[in-house]
Amino acid sequence: MSNTNTIPDTQNTTQDQEDEELLVVFNNEDVKEGLQGCKNSLIGRLMTEKSINSAWIQSAMQNIWKKPEGLRIVELKPKIYQIFFQKETDLDRVLKGSPWNFRNSWFLLKKWDRSEDPVEKGLDKADIKVQIWNLPKHCKTARLGWKIASALGVVKECDVFENTRDQVRFIKAIVTLNTNKPILKGANIGSKEDGLIWTDFKYEKLPNFCYYCGLIGHEKSNCQQAIDDEEKGENKSKELGPWLKADLIGSIVKVVKNQQNGDSEERKEKNTMSQQRLTARMLEKLEKLTMIDIPEPSNSKGKEAEQLQYNQEQRVGIEQEETEEIPLTLVKQVSNTPRTMATGSVPEKAEQKESTENIEEEAKRKETKKKEIKEQEREFTPIVLEEVTSTKTAKETTKQGNKTWKRQARQMAATTKNEKENSDFGRQKRKALEAEEMEIDSTEVKMIKINAEPILLTAEAAQQPCRRP
Repeated sequence: MSNTNTIPDTQNTTQDQEDEELLVVFNNEDVKEGLQGCKNSLIGRLMTEKSINSAWIQSAMQNIWKKPEGLRIVELKPKIYQIFFQKETDLDRVLKGSPWNFRNSWFLLKKWDRSEDPVEKGLDKADIKVQIWNLPKHCKTARLGWKIASALGVVKECDVFENTRDQVRFIKAIVTLNTNKPILKGANIGSKEDGLIWTDFKYEKLPNFCYYCGLIGHEKSNCQQAIDDEEKGENKSKELGPWLKADLIGSIVKVVKNQQNGDSEERKEKNTMSQQRLTARMLEKLEKLTMIDIPEPSNSKGKEAEQLQYNQEQRVGIEQEETEEIPLTLVKQVSNTPRTMATGSVPEKAEQKESTENIEEEAKRKETKKKEIKEQEREFTPIVLEEVTSTKTAKETTKQGNKTWKRQARQMAATTKNEKENSDFGRQKRKALEAEEMEIDSTEVKMIKINAEPILLTAEAAQQPCRRP
C-alpha cells in the first residue's frame, strides 16, 4: 500500500499542461516592417447591403482617386477594407474627400489606428452639407442656422447662401451626422413674436437611404423594420422621399453688419491704395536717380577755371556779407549812442565803445579778406588775349590747331614711306609741302601763358584763315 502512494500520477500532470494557454511576447522591433506598411493606410466601410468584391472597389476607386501610386485594397471583414498607399500626400488627399460615393453608396474612411479595436470603430460618422429652407426673410442668418443645424449633429461651418437663378437665400451648414441614426426631413422652430415655423432640410450628395426608416445604407425593399411592421400590420413610415436630395448648390453671401462700417472700410481701403501708389511713384523716381562721379579735370584749363570760379564765389560771399543787415542789437546800440552820450551813465558809455570797436574790427577783417583774394587772383589768373575770349577767335584757334595736327601727320607719313616714294616725284611733292610749311612758319608768333604751358598761335590765324596754295 505504501508503494502505491509514492508513485506519481503522470496522467493528471499531462492533462494540466494541455489545459494551460501558450503566451508569446513580442516588441515593436519584431513588427517594425508591418507598422511601417500600416502607417500609410486607411480603414474604409462601404455602407450597402449588397455583396461587392474588393477587386471591383479597387478598380473603381483607382480611377476616382486619380490613380495613386501603390494603391492596394484588402478586405478585413464584410464591408470593412484596409487601403494602402505609397505616398502620404495621396493618403491625405483621399481622406479629405471622405465620404466617397461608390455605386450610390457611401464609402467612409478614417486613418488606421493601432490602438482601436475593432478597426471599424469610428466609421459611423460622416460630414455632410445640409440646406435649411422655408425660413422667413428676417430669420435667414448664420447664427440661427447654427442653432437649427446643431439638432442634427456637430456643426463645423454655417453660412448664408443664395441661388443665382432666382436670388432666393437659404442656410447651409456642414454637419457631422451619425449614420446609425435616421436622417430628418425638417424641424420646427419658433419664437414668441413669430410663432411656430416649419423648416425643410435638404442634403447634398446624399446616397441611397431608406424612405421608411430613414437609415443610410439600404433601401425600403430591404428594410427589416418595414418587413416586421408589415407582419404586425403596423405602419411606422417616416414618409421620406427623393426630394431630400439637394439639386442646387448656390453661392455664399457676405452680409454687411452696418452701412457706415462698410463706408469707413471702403475709405480705409482707398486711403491705403492711394498711399501705396504714392510710395510706388516715389520708389520709381528714386530708381531713376543715379549717382554720378565727376572726374577731376586733368588739363590746366580746367584747374584754372576752377580757381577762377572759387575766387569769384569768395568775392560774392564778401559782397553779401557787406550788404547783410547789422543785427538789431547793434543797431539799437548805435542809434542810442547820442542819448547815452548826453545823459548816459559810465557803464552805458563803455558798452557803446565796445559795440563801435566790434563794428570796426569786422570792417577791417573784410578789407583784409578782399586783399587776400586779389593777391590770389594775381598769382593764379593767366594772361589771356581778348581774341581768345571771344567765340570767333576760339573757333579760329581750333581750326589752326587742326591744321598743325594735319601738318604733323603728313611729316610722320613722309618719314615712313617706302623707297618707291623717295623717287623724284615724291621729292618734288615733299619740297612743295615744305615750302608751304615755311610760308606758314614765317608769320609772327604770339605767346599765351596758361598754367605755365606755352601755346603758339600765328598772327594770321588770329585775324584770317590760311589759304591753300
